Amino acid sequence: MRLKPDMTSRVKQFAQDTEISKPALRTLAFVSKHDGVLKSELAKRIGSSVYQDVRELVDAGFVKAKRAGRSSTLHLTEKFHRYFEKAGVDITQSVPVSAAEPVQVQEEQTTL
Repeated sequence: MRLKPDMTSRVKQFAQDTEISKPALRTLAFVSKHDGVLKSELAKRIGSSVYQDVRELVDAGFVKAKRAGRSSTLHLTEKFHRYFEKAGVDITQSVPVSAAEPVQVQEEQTTL
Protein backbone atom coordinates (compact mmCIF):
# COMPACT_ATOMS: atom_id res chain seq x y z
CA MET A 1 0.00 0.00 0.00
CA ARG A 2 1.30 3.43 -0.86
CA LEU A 3 0.53 6.49 1.21
CA LYS A 4 0.96 10.14 0.69
CA PRO A 5 3.70 11.44 3.00
CA ASP A 6 1.32 13.75 4.86
CA MET A 7 -1.00 10.80 5.70
CA THR A 8 1.71 8.61 7.23
CA SER A 9 1.37 10.04 10.73
CA ARG A 10 -2.39 9.40 10.76
CA VAL A 11 -2.18 5.82 9.53
CA LYS A 12 0.87 4.79 11.56
CA GLN A 13 -1.23 3.94 14.63
CA PHE A 14 -3.15 1.33 12.61
CA ALA A 15 -0.15 -0.29 10.98
CA GLN A 16 1.13 -3.42 12.67
CA ASP A 17 4.88 -3.33 13.10
CA THR A 18 5.41 -7.05 13.74
CA GLU A 19 4.14 -10.08 11.88
CA ILE A 20 3.71 -13.26 13.90
CA SER A 21 3.38 -16.67 12.29
CA LYS A 22 0.19 -18.60 12.96
CA PRO A 23 1.90 -21.35 15.04
CA ALA A 24 3.73 -18.69 17.09
CA LEU A 25 0.44 -16.85 17.64
CA ARG A 26 -1.10 -20.08 18.97
CA THR A 27 1.85 -20.49 21.33
CA LEU A 28 1.57 -16.85 22.39
CA ALA A 29 -2.12 -17.34 23.13
CA PHE A 30 -1.30 -20.27 25.41
CA VAL A 31 1.42 -18.29 27.18
CA SER A 32 -0.94 -15.34 27.63
CA LYS A 33 -3.51 -17.58 29.26
CA HIS A 34 -0.93 -19.33 31.45
CA ASP A 35 1.62 -16.59 32.20
CA GLY A 36 4.72 -18.08 33.81
CA VAL A 37 4.33 -21.50 32.17
CA LEU A 38 7.43 -23.66 31.80
CA LYS A 39 8.67 -24.12 28.27
CA SER A 40 8.87 -27.88 28.89
CA GLU A 41 5.20 -27.94 29.94
CA LEU A 42 4.31 -26.00 26.82
CA ALA A 43 6.15 -28.59 24.70
CA LYS A 44 4.23 -31.41 26.38
CA ARG A 45 0.88 -29.77 25.69
CA ILE A 46 1.40 -28.33 22.21
CA GLY A 47 4.37 -30.22 20.79
CA SER A 48 8.07 -29.76 20.16
CA SER A 49 7.46 -27.05 17.54
CA VAL A 50 7.00 -24.57 20.41
CA TYR A 51 10.76 -24.21 20.78
CA GLN A 52 10.95 -22.47 17.40
CA ASP A 53 7.80 -20.47 18.20
CA VAL A 54 9.21 -19.31 21.54
CA ARG A 55 12.43 -18.21 19.84
CA GLU A 56 10.36 -16.18 17.36
CA LEU A 57 8.31 -14.61 20.17
CA VAL A 58 11.39 -13.74 22.24
CA ASP A 59 13.06 -12.19 19.17
CA ALA A 60 9.88 -10.17 18.50
CA GLY A 61 9.85 -9.01 22.14
CA PHE A 62 6.44 -10.41 23.13
CA VAL A 63 7.77 -13.00 25.59
CA LYS A 64 10.76 -13.15 27.88
CA ALA A 65 12.27 -16.43 28.96
CA LYS A 66 13.86 -16.84 32.38
CA ARG A 67 15.87 -19.93 33.22
CA ALA A 68 14.24 -22.24 35.75
CA GLY A 69 16.36 -25.31 36.26
CA ARG A 70 16.64 -27.22 32.99
CA SER A 71 13.71 -25.35 31.46
CA SER A 72 12.60 -21.73 31.20
CA THR A 73 9.56 -19.88 32.46
CA LEU A 74 7.82 -17.74 29.88
CA HIS A 75 6.39 -14.35 30.82
CA LEU A 76 4.62 -11.71 28.78
CA THR A 77 6.32 -8.38 28.18
CA GLU A 78 5.00 -4.83 28.11
CA LYS A 79 5.27 -4.92 24.32
CA PHE A 80 2.73 -7.76 24.30
CA HIS A 81 0.24 -5.76 26.34
CA ARG A 82 0.68 -2.59 24.27
CA TYR A 83 0.50 -4.44 20.95
CA PHE A 84 -2.65 -6.44 21.64
CA GLU A 85 -4.39 -3.75 23.70
CA LYS A 86 -3.96 -1.30 20.83
CA ALA A 87 -5.26 -3.86 18.34
CA GLY A 88 -8.22 -4.71 20.61
CA VAL A 89 -7.63 -8.45 20.17
CA ASP A 90 -8.14 -11.18 22.75
CA ILE A 91 -5.79 -13.88 21.50
CA THR A 92 -6.73 -16.29 24.27
CA GLN A 93 -9.86 -17.07 22.27
CA SER A 94 -7.67 -18.75 19.62
CA VAL A 95 -6.35 -21.38 22.05
CA PRO A 96 -7.97 -24.77 21.49
CA VAL A 97 -9.72 -26.09 24.57
CA SER A 98 -7.65 -29.26 24.54
CA ALA A 99 -4.42 -27.27 24.78
CA ALA A 100 -5.63 -24.55 27.13
CA GLU A 101 -7.33 -26.49 29.87
CA PRO A 102 -6.22 -29.93 30.94
CA VAL A 103 -9.06 -32.34 31.34
CA GLN A 104 -9.00 -33.99 34.70
CA VAL A 105 -10.29 -37.52 34.80
CA GLN A 106 -11.62 -38.64 38.13
CA GLU A 107 -11.46 -42.33 38.79
CA GLU A 108 -14.22 -43.90 40.75
CA GLN A 109 -13.12 -45.90 43.71
CA THR A 110 -14.64 -49.29 44.03
CA THR A 111 -14.61 -51.31 47.18
CA LEU A 112 -14.32 -55.02 47.06
